[in-house]
Amino acid sequence: MNTVDSPSGRVPLPLEKALERMKLAGPAPPLEQVLEGVVTNRRLLQDFTRLDESLEAELSNLCWQSSGLLLFVENDVPYAINNNSQLSDQASELLFRSCLECVPGESIKLLELGAGTALFARFLLDAFRDRCKDTGHDFYERLTFYITDRSPSTVRQWAERRLFADHEDHVVIGVCDALDPLRCTPLNGSPVDLSGIRAVFCNYLLDTLPSTVIRRGEQGCEELCVRTHLTDDIARLKHHTRLTPEEIRALVQSPDPADRAKLTSLVSVFEYETAFRRNGRVSEEAEEALAIGAGLDRVLVNHGGLRCLEKCIALLEPAGFVLVNDYGPVQPDQIPGQAVPQRFGRTIALGVNFPLLQHRMAALGCVTVKPDEDDARSIHTRLILKTRFPGVVEAFGQQFGLEEQLAEKLPEQARQHIEAGRQDEAMDCYKRALARHPRDWRLLGELAEFLIRNIADYDAGLAAARAAVRLNPWYSAWLWNTVGDALYAKEEFEEAHEAYLQGLRIDPNDVRTNLNLAYTFCGFGEYREALNAVARGLAADAAGVFRDRLLEKQQNILATLAARSAAEGEWLNRRTTRLRA
Repeated sequence: MNTVDSPSGRVPLPLEKALERMKLAGPAPPLEQVLEGVVTNRRLLQDFTRLDESLEAELSNLCWQSSGLLLFVENDVPYAINNNSQLSDQASELLFRSCLECVPGESIKLLELGAGTALFARFLLDAFRDRCKDTGHDFYERLTFYITDRSPSTVRQWAERRLFADHEDHVVIGVCDALDPLRCTPLNGSPVDLSGIRAVFCNYLLDTLPSTVIRRGEQGCEELCVRTHLTDDIARLKHHTRLTPEEIRALVQSPDPADRAKLTSLVSVFEYETAFRRNGRVSEEAEEALAIGAGLDRVLVNHGGLRCLEKCIALLEPAGFVLVNDYGPVQPDQIPGQAVPQRFGRTIALGVNFPLLQHRMAALGCVTVKPDEDDARSIHTRLILKTRFPGVVEAFGQQFGLEEQLAEKLPEQARQHIEAGRQDEAMDCYKRALARHPRDWRLLGELAEFLIRNIADYDAGLAAARAAVRLNPWYSAWLWNTVGDALYAKEEFEEAHEAYLQGLRIDPNDVRTNLNLAYTFCGFGEYREALNAVARGLAADAAGVFRDRLLEKQQNILATLAARSAAEGEWLNRRTTRLRA
């Protein structure tokens, strides 16, 4: 083929002839039409969308629906520090004082929304039953507690674990959407309309309901929107999935939520772009939020949480109250810094705008009470009443005020004493903390570890660990490992092994459990099972906390197997030699 058609090689062919040779002759499509179809970002998964309608928010909700309380068991979502019985003890006393000040009728109805592990409800029932028994009141006998969650999986898991076996006559577990808490649907039952509720409990719930971030722009209210991309790092993507970018995009665009649910484990390979967009539908909550956050560059609006509270208040009897526990800004100048969704494992949450909450409750004619020194806490408590009852307000101050906050610091003080080698002082702190909250399973577990590791009093450590697992036998592999460690230290290896197996049933991927099982299996000569336990532990130990110990145990097992194989080889040689003689 000639490269040029003119003697000098400097004269171009006529346009049409050149295009014909390039097979581009004929009319071209309109450029505007071509540009319309251009995809500038082939990694785009979802264009700009409101925070609460974004892909990340949808995947978080799907994860709650499918996994239920396993998110807590596997430590995707931290729960131990907030479900250790302290809050239940405080709420029980508040409820008791409410019943004394305004004696209820034949029935006392309670409601918890988004109950999660349901440990709060279980411990409240225990404490309230004991309080009534000790004082000779029959409030517990009249009690019906509706314990609910939006996730059917969660409710089924409570039933499977028989969490409320000790309170069956006083409990209804069921599905209830916190955005529409007017009815509860029990498992295998008909919906129950809710009304005349004495107390509604919203613990770490409002932060999971739909929320948004807004600001006042030049032309009015603007809302934060998110555009979601897939990472450009193909190698990183391959570490997480065998799906291609095209297959991932197809799942995102699928009308079937079950398809999008397949993406819940891939959120760490998403990248986000944000922009404030004009919001043409300004809600009443948004206007209130902008007024409270005047001059701030971004303002948090928990519109789902506020509407939930409004409906909860409508459910209350005249003497009823709502108790809220959650995190978030408590002063207006804190709002911009906390107006960012936080990730907890595969889920997200957006803290509560407490100044807006209080303003909205006042507009509804409710009384909102805040404990003394509450601003210094990481989790904040609010009591919302339709009518101010002095005894209830006084009890709230006693249960959630400064004295309780000082008691909350005792475990940390004990840890500081341990670090400094002051064993007596540490023991005193643990005793004082337990005197205030004897049902605190987390505190009992920590005390057990202190007694086992620092004091070497294995009997006392076992007693504390046994007390802890009696309170929470359902969710904590850590507690069962602590029981096992005490038994192992007492050289009761079979019994220790059973404790570690119980931890494995709760969380098969718990690294400490698998390390402990590697030891006990090895001690029994079950080397294949020991190596399997090491493999599970290594696969789950992404942070490498136990990696060195697991690898050391693996090498020890392999060396033992090699020595055993060599010994068997020598025996076979001796056998053969002697049989030939």
